[in-house]
Amino acid sequence: MTRIAVIDIETTGQSATRGDKIIEIGIVLIENNKIIGTYSQYVNPGKLIPPFITQLTSITNEDVLDQPTFKEVAPKVMEIIEGTVLVAHNVLFDIPFLRTELDYAGYSLGRKPMIDTVELSRILLPQAPGYKLTELSQYLHLEHSQPHRAISDAIVTAHLFLHLKDKLNRLPNQTIQQLEELFGGLKTDFATLRRMLQPKQKRQDLFYYNGFYLKRESDKTNTFHSINMGSYQEFIDAFYGHGKILSTIYNDYEERESQQKISETIFNQFRSKRHAMIEADTGSGKTMAYLIPVMYESIKYGDRVVISTSTTNLQTQLLHDEIRKLQPFLPKPIRVTIVKGKNHFLSLAKFYSYFNDKDANNEYDCILKGKILVWLTETKTGDIDDIALHRQDNPVFQNLLVGSELRENRSFKSICFYERMKQRAAESQLIITNHAVVALDLLKKEQMLPPYKKIIMDEAHHIETAVTKHMGETISYVQFAILYNQIEKQILSQSDLKLQHHLEELKYETDRLFRFLFTFVKENNRLKQQTNDVGRLQFMLEDYSMSLRDDLREIIDRLKAMCKVFHYELKDPTETFLSSELLQLEAYIQELREILLDPKDEDVSWIEIDKNGAENAVYLYREPINAGKTYVRALLEEKNTVVLISAAFTINHDFDYMRKKLELSDDTIDFYQFPYNYPYGENIQLMIPNDLPAIQYPSNDEFTYAITEALLSLATAKVHKKILVLFTSYDMLKKCYYLLKETELGSDYVMIGQGITSGSRNRLIKQFQSFERAILFGTNAFWEGIDLPGEDLTCLVIVKLPFQSPSQPLFKKKSVQAKLEGKSPFMEFSLPEAVLQFRQGFGRLIRKKTDHGIIFVMDDRLMTKSYGKYFLNSIPKVNIQYDSLNQLIDKANNWL
Repeated sequence: MTRIAVIDIETTGQSATRGDKIIEIGIVLIENNKIIGTYSQYVNPGKLIPPFITQLTSITNEDVLDQPTFKEVAPKVMEIIEGTVLVAHNVLFDIPFLRTELDYAGYSLGRKPMIDTVELSRILLPQAPGYKLTELSQYLHLEHSQPHRAISDAIVTAHLFLHLKDKLNRLPNQTIQQLEELFGGLKTDFATLRRMLQPKQKRQDLFYYNGFYLKRESDKTNTFHSINMGSYQEFIDAFYGHGKILSTIYNDYEERESQQKISETIFNQFRSKRHAMIEADTGSGKTMAYLIPVMYESIKYGDRVVISTSTTNLQTQLLHDEIRKLQPFLPKPIRVTIVKGKNHFLSLAKFYSYFNDKDANNEYDCILKGKILVWLTETKTGDIDDIALHRQDNPVFQNLLVGSELRENRSFKSICFYERMKQRAAESQLIITNHAVVALDLLKKEQMLPPYKKIIMDEAHHIETAVTKHMGETISYVQFAILYNQIEKQILSQSDLKLQHHLEELKYETDRLFRFLFTFVKENNRLKQQTNDVGRLQFMLEDYSMSLRDDLREIIDRLKAMCKVFHYELKDPTETFLSSELLQLEAYIQELREILLDPKDEDVSWIEIDKNGAENAVYLYREPINAGKTYVRALLEEKNTVVLISAAFTINHDFDYMRKKLELSDDTIDFYQFPYNYPYGENIQLMIPNDLPAIQYPSNDEFTYAITEALLSLATAKVHKKILVLFTSYDMLKKCYYLLKETELGSDYVMIGQGITSGSRNRLIKQFQSFERAILFGTNAFWEGIDLPGEDLTCLVIVKLPFQSPSQPLFKKKSVQAKLEGKSPFMEFSLPEAVLQFRQGFGRLIRKKTDHGIIFVMDDRLMTKSYGKYFLNSIPKVNIQYDSLNQLIDKANNWL
C-alpha cells in the first residue's frame, strides 16, 4: 500500500539557496485514503523573521527562539517520509527548500516520486475560481482554520489531494490515459498516481465521441404548454408579504410596495400587449419584480418570454441567484435556457486539432489540454464562462471557440455545443440572453433566438452601447497574424510548397497594409497627438485624401485576389479544415474594405496605433451612430410587449432624454417610475471637498496626487472598513493605486485594483468582501451591477463626474452632427449620459433599508458649475456637506 507524505513549510523567504530558512514544518501521512498521522514543528532559523513573514504567518521571533534547528529535526523528518510519495501544494517551492535544508543537515532526500496539487488542481478542477490553497479550500468547502501555517496548510492539502485522486478515479480510463501522456512533461509523477487508482464502473452520464468523453445531456420532456391555474392576483399574493414565498427565499426579506407594483404593471403590459419603460430605483427589487409576471405568463399561457441583460455575467447570475430559487414554488417546472453568441462556446473540431497538435506540447499547452479534456466530462453547455481560465489561457483559448461560420464543425456537427444551445432554446419557455444577442438576432445578422413576442430588457440604459458595439466592426493586424499562423500549421502538415508560397505573399501584403496605415496615422497625428483613454494615437477616417484611398484599394484588392487563388489551389475546400480559416480571412478582408474604402454617413470609422509599439500595431474600428434608436424601433414594431427596465432612465425625474434618444412616443410606449421608499436623508451623507485642485484636461497629474492624498487621509482614519473608489479613467486608477501602494496604508488595508489584481469583476468583489479592511479601485464595470449590502460597503468615493472622454470618436461624430443642427452637444447627450452614470454609481451604496454610509464626490463641479443641479436633482434628497477635505473627514468620522 502506497504511503503519502503531504508536506508544507513556512520560511523566512523565497529561496533556500540565498540563505532563507524553514521556520515551521507540517507533515500529514496518508494511507489507504485516510490520514493516519501528523507532524508539526517550529524550527529556529538562526536569523530574524522578516516582519512581512510574521504578518503573513503570525509566527514571531519569540515563537521560534527556543525551538530546535532544522539539523536537529532532520532525523525525525527523514524517518517520517521514508518510503513515501511526496505531495505538496507547489512542489517547486516546498520540496527544493526541504532538499536544501536536508543537504545542509547531512541527509539526502533522493529521487522520490512527487505530486503537485497545484498542477493537478489546474487540470482536474477546471471550474475552480483560483488555485491558491485558500481559494481551493473555500471552493471545495474544506476547513482551513489557519492559512499560512504549516500543519493547517498540510492538512488542507491532504484533503485536497484525496479529493483530486477521487475525481481522477471517476474519469474514464481513456481520459486517464490521455492525461498520463500529457503529464509526461509536467512535475507530477502521474504513473505513480495512476497506480493508486481503483477499478470502477463505466459512467452512464458520459458518452464517447471521436476521441473524447463528453457529458450527456439530461433527458427532459418538453414542458412547453399552458396549464390551468388561478388568477394573477392569487399568484402574486402568494409571493409578497411576510410569511409568503419571497420571505421564505430571502432571510433578509424586505416588504417593498414598489416591488409588487412593478410586478402588477408588467403583467398588465403583457395582457394589453403594450410596451413600457420602467424606472425602478436601486433597492426596489426589480429583478424578482419582473420574474414573477414572467413566470405566470409562461405557465398560465404557455408563452415564451425572453429576458435580456447587459452582460453575460448577469445572465448567469439571474439563473443561479434568482430563477432557481423560484422554481420549487412554481406549479410546474419551467424550462430555461441561457443563450449567448458563438464566441462563448468551445469548438470541438478546433479542440480536436489542438489536442492532436504535437508541436503544442509545452507545460502550458499540456495543462490547458488536460483542463479542457476534464471539463468536457463536466460541462453540458461548452460555455467558456463555465471554465476558469488563467490570463495566459485566453490567447490560445480564443482560437478554440466556434467561429464566424460553422463548416468547421462538420465532423462534430451533431454534438456542436452552439447548435445544441439553439436546440434547447427552441424547446424552452424562458430564455435568458443579452442585449447583443437580441440585436444580432433582430437585425438578422445572426439567427440565435426562436420566435418570441414578449421581452424584458433589464439594464436597458445599456441598449445603445451594446448595439453600437456589436453592430460595428473591429479588425487588427493581430487577428490576421493569428489566422495566418493557423493556416500555416495546416499547410505544413500537408507539406504543400505552393500553398506556403501563396501564404507568404498574403502575409507580406497584409504587413505592408498595416505598416502603411501606422506611418500615415503617426505622421498625421504629430501635431494633434489625439489619443484614446489608454494612450493610443487616433485618426478619424473622414478627411483622408482620394489618393490615399486609391493606395489602400490597390492593396486590399490584391489581398482579395490572393485569397481567391488560395481557394483555387485547394482541391476540395469543402472537406478540409482549412476552409474555415479561408472563410474567416475573406471576412477580415471584407471588414477592411468596409472600414477603409466604403465609409457610411451613419457610421464613424477610425484608426488607432500604439505609437511606441510595432509598426504594424494598428487597430481599425467602425461603429454606427444611431444604432440605439434604429434597434429599439425595430424591436417595438416586431414584438407585442417590450419592457425596458432600469434604475437610471430619468434626469430630474423626467423621461425626456430617453424619449429623444430612442425616439419614443406615448402612443407606442408607457412610462412608469417606481421610487424606493428609503430614508436617504437619515442614512446617507454626501460630502464634496472644496479644496481639491481643479480638474484639467488633458493632464490631471495635480488632481491625481490630490486624490491619492485624500484617499490616504480617508483610510488612515480607519473609520471606514470597506471603501469603493470609482474612477472614470483607468490611467488615473493605476496611478492612484500604485501611489497608495508606496504608503503605509498597505499594512492596514488590502488594496484591490481592477486590471491590476488578477481576476474577473466578480472575483475582485468576493476578495473585497472577504477582508476586514479593503479598498476596491474600479472603473466603468464597477459603477453598476454590483451588490455590496450592509457592512460590505460604508464609504463610496466618486473621483470625477462621469463625463465621456471628448476624444471618443463616437462622441466627436455626434458632436459634429449636433452642432450642424444648431444644438449643444454638452446639453444634448454629454451631460445627460453623465447624470445617468452618476446615478448608477450613487446607487452602489444603498441596497436595502438597513444600509447606511457616506459618499464622497471629489469633483466640486457638482457645486460650482450651473450643471451641477442636474446631478443633484436626479438623486434622492440627501444631506450635502461642502467643506474642506479635512473637515469632511472629521464630520464623517463623527457621523458614523
